[in-house]
Amino acid sequence: MGMIAFGRLLGFCAPALVGAVIVACGGTVIVADGDKNKDAGGDEPVVEAGPDTSLDPWRCLGKQVPDPGTARVTAHDRFYNLLDNSTNFAGLELDLCSNTDVSCLTPLQHAVTGPDGYADFKLAANANVYINAPTPPPGTEDLLPSIFYQPYAPSQFGGVPRGMMELNALKSLAGIRGQEIDPNKGYVIAVGIDCDMNSPSGILIDVESGKTAYGTTYIQGGVPVASETGTIDFGIAIILDVTPGMVGITSSLFSDKRVTQTKQIIVKAGVLTVVLLSPILPY
Repeated sequence: MGMIAFGRLLGFCAPALVGAVIVACGGTVIVADGDKNKDAGGDEPVVEAGPDTSLDPWRCLGKQVPDPGTARVTAHDRFYNLLDNSTNFAGLELDLCSNTDVSCLTPLQHAVTGPDGYADFKLAANANVYINAPTPPPGTEDLLPSIFYQPYAPSQFGGVPRGMMELNALKSLAGIRGQEIDPNKGYVIAVGIDCDMNSPSGILIDVESGKTAYGTTYIQGGVPVASETGTIDFGIAIILDVTPGMVGITSSLFSDKRVTQTKQIIVKAGVLTVVLLSPILPY
């Protein structure tokens, strides 16, 4: 099998205001102080050479963000092909479901992606929900039905890219590792992220003991590999043939073994479950 060209699953980052500067993706510092943020040409902000190493990317680990109460946010999410990062899925039927409604029998909201692959959900900032995409749109019948977990503190995300995969692509990925896809099991893509919403290397991702016969697969140079040191490219981990049901998944730092998140996720036969594992605690 050849290389699988993975697109970037996390193509977003939320800039943070720290004092008189804005810390953008990767820790780049943008001065935000009146006329000082303009270059000789006029209006463009002056971008200092980054990254800002004074910020610990795990500074929020174990901290709980303030409960936003009744505040509401709009989740503006893009649904696209994970492997090429350019094919958007229009006409995708989506349901917003409570995490306690495992079969999504009572959807909270319904949406359909537009031509650009985007869909909006209005939800409470402290909502405990997931997005269910059970049926591929016309012309994409090989696309795997998918479940997407909403990250904690969604107001800190401008929108979450929702990478999807086709069954044949998943079979090819498994073949590279000498594995086969069991249609009676589920499949998981987990992405470890830090306090700046980046997806770094060095995050170990483990599934609950006894739930799969395979170990975690990571991505390096577009190729699925085993790794004792955790995530490599884009923070992505893939776990194949997981026993259906509620399954525990844990992310931790290889460097010092600190756990960054433990989460129970829904796994269904023939369905891809995608989860972001962030160090921000739930409300």
